[in-house]
Amino acid sequence: MDERCRAWSATEVAEALNLSLRTFQSRRAALAAAGFPRPLPGLRAPRWSAQLVEMWIANSGAAAPAPQRLPDTVAAARDYLTSRIAGRAA
Repeated sequence: MDERCRAWSATEVAEALNLSLRTFQSRRAALAAAGFPRPLPGLRAPRWSAQLVEMWIANSGAAAPAPQRLPDTVAAARDYLTSRIAGRAA
């Protein structure tokens, strides 16, 4: 998968934040209020853009400015998911 569209599970996000999964889950509302990235839409289980989470962490927990290449990231994720769905239909 393209590095630009990596998606992390709640467990992976918790590890990146040095939190237990339970602590991450209990703090999600507070993190969202602090500008933490929202989960990606349209997935069964919540998953977060690794790129946006890493940027948020790099900014010491401040909301990161939108990356200049975000449209390419969205397009890459869409292409990846479309190819996965096409593979299931075959």
